Amino acid sequence: MLKIKNKISEELLKEYKDSAFKYLRISSNNKTKETGLLEDVLIKENYKNISKRIVLSKNLIRQKFKDKEKQQSLWDYFRRSRIEIFEKIYKELKIKICPYCGRNYIEVIKLKVDKKEKEVVPCLDHFLPKNMYPEYTLSLYNLIPSCNFCNSVLKGKKVNSKKEEILNPYKEGYENFVKFSLGSNSKQDFNNIILLLTSGNIRIEKSGLKILLVTNDKALSKKKDSNVFIEKCKKTNIVFHLEEIYDKEHKENALDLIKKIVWFRKNYIKSIISIFKQLNNNNNNNSLNNNSFISYIRFLTNNKNNTDINDYPLDSLLGINFNFLFGRWLNSDNDLKEPLSKFYRDIYEQLTDPHIYTPLMKNITIERNQNVR
Repeated sequence: MLKIKNKISEELLKEYKDSAFKYLRISSNNKTKETGLLEDVLIKENYKNISKRIVLSKNLIRQKFKDKEKQQSLWDYFRRSRIEIFEKIYKELKIKICPYCGRNYIEVIKLKVDKKEKEVVPCLDHFLPKNMYPEYTLSLYNLIPSCNFCNSVLKGKKVNSKKEEILNPYKEGYENFVKFSLGSNSKQDFNNIILLLTSGNIRIEKSGLKILLVTNDKALSKKKDSNVFIEKCKKTNIVFHLEEIYDKEHKENALDLIKKIVWFRKNYIKSIISIFKQLNNNNNNNSLNNNSFISYIRFLTNNKNNTDINDYPLDSLLGINFNFLFGRWLNSDNDLKEPLSKFYRDIYEQLTDPHIYTPLMKNITIERNQNVR
């Protein structure tokens, strides 16, 4: 579950409001108390509190979408007829990945197929379901850009009440409070499992390796209302099956990352620097310090001090430039741009700077009184 950090500009909020007013056949120039409240329902983040007042008078949105048989077709028309506006919103939010799962792309894609214009449009999940709360059908901050699997297959109409029992991506996400982690469901030592996997002596499905969601207790100790937050995190995991899906589908991704860390982090750099040291020692005019190879070594080791190649300390390397070797996911700003970004970063941090975490779903009971683990 990823937090949507960027904000929508006032200009784009106004464009969306005017478009919604046109759909509802209301003049944007008609300034009354009621249209002012309606505007707030459409584009304010606290739309739920405002809506309590407007429902007491005349709620045009509720009237428009109250017929449940026509509700979906009316919504589909509104969404598709305003795809240009929603595309602008996605770009301003800098969101390409579903915030619910962090796995699937949700970009607007326009193509010509057989000389016809075709487009793939991301889903917009009604955080508060439109069948239960038709008055929020057009509220922009009730519309969560999401993938079809999270929106239709997993979440559907099961949640949510106004109490917000799961995390709302516009307000909060797992961030550094809840992390992906590698564990073991076998009796073998975890480090031994990692050794066997990287050496190819055991298949991943036989290794006992498990992907878990864990809580960062140190970070949570500084968070206000952390107990309420954790309950939301647990229910979010139950609704979207995050731990289960990642454990089933992304162990191979974890193994690829483990191999990169084990194989490349120090030995790879050490061997390259050793080779270049030897070449440099055999070069009488020391011209090697000025060529592109030295720049490459400094790039790999994040060396910004222009250290002479002969002075590179092999026992205190600064580490690889990880954007070069692993991708851009070490920066949390890319979580909504790169699939599995948070997953990769959490696993990397676990393997390079281990801490003790608490399993998120410990002793949690769900429907039918079945333990999650």
